[in-house]
Amino acid sequence: MSQRLTRKEIKQKDQFMTSMESTVSYGRSHMKTILTAVGLVVAAILLTVAVVRFLGHQKQKASLALAEAMEVYEAPILEAGSVDDSGGLNFPDEAARRSRAKELFEAVRSKYGSSDAADVAGIFLAKMATEDGDLETARAEWAAYAENHSDDVLSAQVRLNLLALERKDGNSEKVVEDLRGMLDSDRKPLPEDAILYELATTLEDLQRPQEALPYYQRIVDEFPRSPYSLTAQQKASSLAEGNPASAG
Repeated sequence: MSQRLTRKEIKQKDQFMTSMESTVSYGRSHMKTILTAVGLVVAAILLTVAVVRFLGHQKQKASLALAEAMEVYEAPILEAGSVDDSGGLNFPDEAARRSRAKELFEAVRSKYGSSDAADVAGIFLAKMATEDGDLETARAEWAAYAENHSDDVLSAQVRLNLLALERKDGNSEKVVEDLRGMLDSDRKPLPEDAILYELATTLEDLQRPQEALPYYQRIVDEFPRSPYSLTAQQKASSLAEGNPASAG
């Protein structure tokens, strides 16, 4: 089969790359809104696909392998008697889909260990590890990603996941200390409104509502267009009235 591209194929490839460039550019310029509006890494899947595919033209095999794994991760569960309109990519139950997705993500890691695609596969494997109760594996995967990709569009969400793991482990005091350190840093690893919100909610969890109040108020005053603004305003009003129960 000829390896030469037709004019139509070349045009489609150029259109695809232009689309990916636009998507990545949007993601970078709106990173704060995107990342603070979601609660889990999985919620960033579409943005991940865009970034990885854009980078993947240089490491095509790794990118395609990751894309296949993510497609399986999101594949439909085919209910008995339903019509299969997925093109054949479906699974009888969640366990079968999860098992296959995990196998494919692990294959990306083993075959393309030094690639960006392998690192992103690790994010999904970490998510699966949390579902299995293996928090140490998840922590190691996410920490490695945050260290190696400190400035990309997924690292902030990964850091939020790490904070959530610390709270789940009963280390909320450490989370407060870390977040206050982030606020004082010239190079903040998270959007400032996200840091303020995480700090306020952690202090509330520690039953210290009056310490949480000024951080909520800062979001209202300094970040009125933040995705956290409405919730922060409600929390601040409730705490100022001395009624923390209704703010939870």
